[in-house]
Amino acid sequence: MKSELTTRSRRLTVSPGYMCIGTVDEVRPWKPKRVTVNSVDIVVFLSEDEFHAIENVCPHQRFSLFHQAVCDHHVVTCPMHGWSFDLRTGRGVTGNGNVRTFDVRLDDGKLYVQTPGETAFDSMKW
Repeated sequence: MKSELTTRSRRLTVSPGYMCIGTVDEVRPWKPKRVTVNSVDIVVFLSEDEFHAIENVCPHQRFSLFHQAVCDHHVVTCPMHGWSFDLRTGRGVTGNGNVRTFDVRLDDGKLYVQTPGETAFDSMKW
């Protein structure tokens, strides 16, 4: 599986604005990884051989439960009330609102997450 991940994920040179959060082996489709980057709670998912990162806060009632959520075909569902979000865009599939997304890069088996303050969603009004 590791070779598939290396092939299908973006293998890019890591630039400033990214933080190493671990290795590809630490994230599995059934087990997302919860990390804190610049005081922001982030969850990294592996979905269909691609890594995605979102802020661990559902806009419905601001619960931090995505690290316990189910992910299916790039859609993550909050276990509290069932709101779903597309991991690739952060846009709501069910319910209202969006979640912040963060770029994930892979370099030499390590995962790097774009640091908060560097994303397009950071400028959105909530």
